Amino acid sequence: MKIEEITKEGFIKVAITQQLINKAIERQKATPINNKYSFLNGKGNFIGFLGEELYKQVFSEATHSNTTAYDFIHNGEKIEIKSKRRSIPAVGYLDCDLCYEHYKGDVDKYVCISIHELSNSRDESGNYAYGYILGFLKKEELDSSKVYKTLQGSKQGNGITMKKTCLQIKASDLTKYEK
Repeated sequence: MKIEEITKEGFIKVAITQQLINKAIERQKATPINNKYSFLNGKGNFIGFLGEELYKQVFSEATHSNTTAYDFIHNGEKIEIKSKRRSIPAVGYLDCDLCYEHYKGDVDKYVCISIHELSNSRDESGNYAYGYILGFLKKEELDSSKVYKTLQGSKQGNGITMKKTCLQIKASDLTKYEK
């Protein structure tokens, strides 16, 4: 396990290596684009794969699934990884997004990962510093008061217009892994 540190917020911080980037690129090239649940019409697949590779590096006992319904089996649970590229290191006020159409899938736990990119390339050529495993949300928690629904077309406080209706939760409200 290659954990750089546990941050004061309880996030698992991992250095992004060229090896992780190369694995994500290989997976991206080998996988057809599925835009059904994509916020970026498939252009974010690289970040999704990078987040999955980061998770696998930390939790080496997790097994990749052979289904699009979830990403891993880990300790008997079906795990869906939700990764997001960001221009800042992970902090508690960050929103984690989950496409509303997808949340009723056959998943036990949603894991949110933040990828810190030092440049804004929007592709695999970016300068990636660290990835952060922010924590997780169990499926039965999706209807809790800490999760809120943001409608497609609505504008967020940061000026971004939502491309899809999604469920959001603050990174600080996720359950943290104990490592």
